[in-house]
Amino acid sequence: MAGNMDESYWSRNVFQEFEFSVARLNFRGRFLGNGFVVHCDEEGTCLLMTCRHIFEDVRDPWSAAVDAYFSRSNDPFFRARLLYLDETRDLSF
Repeated sequence: MAGNMDESYWSRNVFQEFEFSVARLNFRGRFLGNGFVVHCDEEGTCLLMTCRHIFEDVRDPWSAAVDAYFSRSNDPFFRARLLYLDETRDLSF
C-alpha cells in the first residue's frame, strides 16, 4: 500500500468507487465467476472483462446467455453474451 494509509482505508475506498462496475456472472442459475466493466458507450451498452476459464464447463459459450448481476442496479440482471476468448491470457469479453 502507498504512503501511510492502512489496508482498510484502501479496501473501503476502492470498493465504494468501483462497486457498481463489478458483476456476478451466472449461466442457467449457476455461478460462473465475476467480471468488471471496462467500457460503456453512450447508449449504456457495456463491455465486461472476466477470465476465460469461467466458461470451461459451458458446452457452447458462444451461444450462452449469461446473466450479469450488479449490486447497485434496480434491474434484477442484465443479459450478456461472449464476444472474445483469449486462452493464452485467460481473458474473455
